[in-house]
Amino acid sequence: MSLVTYQNSAGKTQIMSDRLAMVLSSLCILHCIATPLLLVAVPSLAAYSIFSGETLHHALLFFILPVGLLALTLGFRHHKQVWILSMGIVGLVMLCSPMLLESPLMAPLHIDLHDLGENSETYITIVASIFVVIAHTANYRLRQFNTSFAKA
Repeated sequence: MSLVTYQNSAGKTQIMSDRLAMVLSSLCILHCIATPLLLVAVPSLAAYSIFSGETLHHALLFFILPVGLLALTLGFRHHKQVWILSMGIVGLVMLCSPMLLESPLMAPLHIDLHDLGENSETYITIVASIFVVIAHTANYRLRQFNTSFAKA
């Protein structure tokens, strides 16, 4: 495989990964905002674990982490913008932090998210998702700009 073919393939992979990561992170924001509203409007939805538990959050993380890291890494190799990589990684770590802090491994630290407030996990997830979306948007735009600039 030639270098040009590899770069085109990596560029397409990065663009698709950035798009998917933006959609998945936006779903996190939507879930955090819409779930309380839906539960107030239709209380019977509380019986479904996807609305009341962490199931959806964990499922989204399962996809967001590898896709996000792939896109951010490929983008960084291309544009070398440390702030984009940093913002994306900070956002991904923040997305994982509520789940990690509630794990049994962290029990000796005696950290309880509810000490920060009843909705602290929601706030952390929303801010983290915004970080991730901004990083992937910048990543995507730099790839698009550099690709179109190279063709001209």
